[in-house]
Amino acid sequence: MATFYVMTLKQKHTYTEVLNGLLSHQTYFFDYIKDNQFDEEELAGLKLFLQHNNYDIQLLKQFIEPPALNLQTKKQTSVGNYYKIAAGIVLIISLGFLVKFTLTDKSATICNYWIEDSGFKVWMGDNDKSMALNNGMSYYKSEDYEAALNKFLTVSANDTAQYYAGICYIKVNQLDSATYYLNALTNLSVYKNKSYFYLALCYLFNNKQHEGYKLLSKRTFNQIDLEVKRKLILKDFENYQNQ
Repeated sequence: MATFYVMTLKQKHTYTEVLNGLLSHQTYFFDYIKDNQFDEEELAGLKLFLQHNNYDIQLLKQFIEPPALNLQTKKQTSVGNYYKIAAGIVLIISLGFLVKFTLTDKSATICNYWIEDSGFKVWMGDNDKSMALNNGMSYYKSEDYEAALNKFLTVSANDTAQYYAGICYIKVNQLDSATYYLNALTNLSVYKNKSYFYLALCYLFNNKQHEGYKLLSKRTFNQIDLEVKRKLILKDFENYQNQ
């Protein structure tokens, strides 16, 4: 009998639980796989497969069936083993060397290329917008990024709030949302130049490596540490391509 789950904050599931939930068409697991990033190679491979096949569960079923893996003549193993084999093949065929760039080199995480933005000085404001920005920055500086987001999003039409909302979303590993707010900045924003750096990181570590590489190739940064890191990322990426 199928087990049904209710979404709870930061609840984690094994690869087998997620796969069984998807195969039984549980909406919870569709949301779980779409809304999270995974360090585990099996779950990461499963997400990549679904993304590149429009979340077609029938294709997934065909892929994990033993005949599709040409194992008919092999000694029968557990279904769990087939799942693991399928996940391994997904990792190989989905993105090739790009998967290696983001997954198998465990040191190549977003933290390796991160440059901290220390934020702006908190000042006393006399209107709601200023208070929201100041309170958001206070939470940001204390590394309470969820609380900071709650404040920044109340004035999300403001470019300062948009930029720091994007940074906060990266901090809580919601790269799609971070991409949205960083892209929302206009060319007139004082944050626009450095926003490209963080936007590129969102692409590189959210299965859009070519977009991230292209963005960093076209841009230079006014901030010296960002420019140094840009060159490092491009060099690392090119090294992976040449392997």
